[in-house]
Amino acid sequence: MARSGTGHGGKFMIFDIDTIDIWLTFLLSNMCVKFGDQVHRQIQGTPMGISINYMDVTIVIQRQHSSSSRITTVLYDKREHSPLADQFIIKFPHAMSNISAAAKYGVIISQYHRFRRIIMLRNDFTDRMAGLVHYMQSMGHDTSRMLKQIRELCTRLEAETGTNAS
Repeated sequence: MARSGTGHGGKFMIFDIDTIDIWLTFLLSNMCVKFGDQVHRQIQGTPMGISINYMDVTIVIQRQHSSSSRITTVLYDKREHSPLADQFIIKFPHAMSNISAAAKYGVIISQYHRFRRIIMLRNDFTDRMAGLVHYMQSMGHDTSRMLKQIRELCTRLEAETGTNAS
């Protein structure tokens, strides 16, 4: 069963656990393997894992034991994969660009929330934030200002949720 709604300006779907279980069972029991130009359906054995890219999310389903699976989500950025990985693409504004400092450093805040919403693994989140700071630093932004923003965001999250976000 699914229900839809709107939240934070966008549409979303909420699915109950039974529906998700049906989908995962279907995916894990109908795996295909690609060899060159040929696609073969796996009919024997258990697939060890599957990943699905949807918009900016990769959903990773990993078989744990014979009857259980682990689901995680990681950020998917098509600019990191061929053919775009070989291209120089400016992701965020240079420090000297003619826009307000609030807009330039707002990238840290917006990406922090985006990463928190998508990424389930703490190490992946940390790597993405470090990569963002490194990229922004290479574009001339003040590292200490960015790190201060991140500390404030983590402190605020910890106060709101009672979890250690740092």
